[in-house]
Amino acid sequence: MHYEENTTPTILASKHNKYFIHQHSSPIPILTHPIRGKGTACTFSNYKPPSKNRQKAMTRHNGIDQFKILATISVISLHVGMYEGFHNIEISTAIRLLGRWAVPFFFIASGFFMAKVENTDRACKPLRKTIILFAISTLAMIPLNAIEYEFSNCMKMLISSQLLLSGSHFHLWYLSSAIVGYASILTLEKINNKKISAAIAFATITAYCAESYFPAGIITTRHLSSIGLIYIGIVLRKKNFGGKAGIALCLIGITTQWIECHALNRTFGHSLLAPQFLIGTIPFAIGMFEISRNYTSTTHNILSKLGAKHSLFIYIFHPYALYATEEINRLFFESIDNFIKDLTIVPITFLITLSFSIAMQSIIPQIHQLLNGETPSDL
Repeated sequence: MHYEENTTPTILASKHNKYFIHQHSSPIPILTHPIRGKGTACTFSNYKPPSKNRQKAMTRHNGIDQFKILATISVISLHVGMYEGFHNIEISTAIRLLGRWAVPFFFIASGFFMAKVENTDRACKPLRKTIILFAISTLAMIPLNAIEYEFSNCMKMLISSQLLLSGSHFHLWYLSSAIVGYASILTLEKINNKKISAAIAFATITAYCAESYFPAGIITTRHLSSIGLIYIGIVLRKKNFGGKAGIALCLIGITTQWIECHALNRTFGHSLLAPQFLIGTIPFAIGMFEISRNYTSTTHNILSKLGAKHSLFIYIFHPYALYATEEINRLFFESIDNFIKDLTIVPITFLITLSFSIAMQSIIPQIHQLLNGETPSDL
């Protein structure tokens, strides 16, 4: 008898409580022993169908879940400041450029998962969920907005058009943009013209790049970029470039971003820390996605579990942990060198937010589920 992996039994015939099985690809291990002819034989009592949780884990893209955690850390690294404590503009620039893949990655992943459904209404469900999540997140971030910008300014913001663009805190633009992206994709798929869809996707990404090259304060270009990035995710559902190509795209993207950033600085005097979305950001984000989808595992490890259950929560609520960390540093550790503060603020902010997310998941799982963009049907 030997232990054989990657087989799933399909019963074809039986005799004396033995079952002749045909095998096809699946990560279910079973105990088998060889018999004459095709297939293998196993005692029926030895085979146990996978549990519901096991089946769900088998259908997940665990590599993508793991990279979601890396993406949330990258987002935090963009929100903590300009890293003046390093006293080296090149290091600060490198840190910020290396984090630029994260938000495009989230949009690409959204399109990829949406595309597993083959109908023109497939954007409806994520659109509804994102609208609900945006509303809840906006309410949840009001207290922090009032503390950071004073109550009167917070109230002014809540009755302005800014509320629709970025909710009650600047980082919620991602959810607002996702709503625009899903709604636009839903409309484009109803039109059912691939050339128009591709042209609009290209135009929205190009416009966002142009805003980084020639800043005009047109923040709507950032919002519209979700259309093109979600579209890329849909395309990648049917086209897998592979992990090696993903690594190559990452290297090309990182190098291109670096060249672009310094060229803009020397030609137009742009700050090295200012660009948000460059041409190189696109292959960088696609490359990271390709690496994540091709880095597969049949089991949920700790990173994939954290990515699946906590990444969105961390994205939404990390500003609270960031504010608390900065205030603690200001009140009790003002004498500590800024280099140490800049070196530790990202991991500390991440760990505080993650700990809060895990605690909420244990104490009030229904609320946590809602704040992580899930509904009971997703579990």
